[in-house]
This record gives sequence, structure tokens and C-alpha cells, in this order.
Amino acid sequence: MTSEVRLENSAKAVILDRDKVLLLRYLDRKMGLGVWYSLPGGRQRFGETLEEALVRECREEIGAEVTPGRLLFVREYIHSRHELAGTGRDQHKVEFYFLAELGTEISADYVADESVSDEGQQGLCWCSLANLHDLNIFPTGLRQLGNTLNADDAETYWGDTY
Repeated sequence: MTSEVRLENSAKAVILDRDKVLLLRYLDRKMGLGVWYSLPGGRQRFGETLEEALVRECREEIGAEVTPGRLLFVREYIHSRHELAGTGRDQHKVEFYFLAELGTEISADYVADESVSDEGQQGLCWCSLANLHDLNIFPTGLRQLGNTLNADDAETYWGDTY
């Protein structure tokens, strides 16, 4: 018997402040990840553009308005092919990563509303692009974000490799 897996889109924000990127910090106690990091953003709702999804998700997760910029890259994530296969929700996502500008300041003590934030989300942090390789960050390809942003020939389709 096969279970039906939905294909879903997700919009993610790459928000920069000079040589730093804004990250969400999580604490996972279910799948053994411990502390981990990700970019703000999330699932697109039916009838919503990717840019509208990005704005809504950032409002929910970081408590700030953003203005979406150019599309940087696209990544697929097929859960059953990665290290967490067999845990959590089986999913197949297509993630669209946009450069985004903060339209309002973020508060250092912002705590996301539990009714709309992701489970385990603990806070926000600015991380140096040079130090991303030291973090437990998902997707792991983001460890090379500084190189991606500075390369004229950077790959725009990441596939399901990270």
C-alpha cells in the first residue's frame, strides 16, 4: 500500500545585513537534531502567489514586513531520500529562495506566535555568511550561501542534492 504524498511549494527569504543572514533558530527534541537553523519562510497556500506566501510567512515567523526581491535558486526536498527518512512527515517540497529586504525592523526579543510558527522555533539570529558552515542548518547547501550569492555562475536549480 502506498501513501499519497502531496507536492507543496515553499517560499524562503534570504535577508541580508552586510555579511550576515537572518536565520530562525529551532530546538528539536523529537528527531534528535538538537539546535538547528533555517531561513524564514514556509508553505504556499492555495490562491496565494509565492511572493504573498513569503510576506505572510515572514510576518508570522520574524514579526516583520519584507519585500521580496529576485529569485536566487530553487531546491526540491524529497523527504524519503534524506537522513530523516522515516521520521516526521513524509513530504515532497519545491522550495523557492528569494532575496528579500526588511521593510520593518525586527525585534531581538521577538517570539513567534505558537499558533502560526513552526514547532520548536525559538528565536532569530544574524549569522555571518562565513560561519554558516559551522551550523546545523537545513538545507545543508545553505552552508555555501556566501559563495552562491557572490558567484555569477551560481547554480539556480539545486535539485534534491542537499
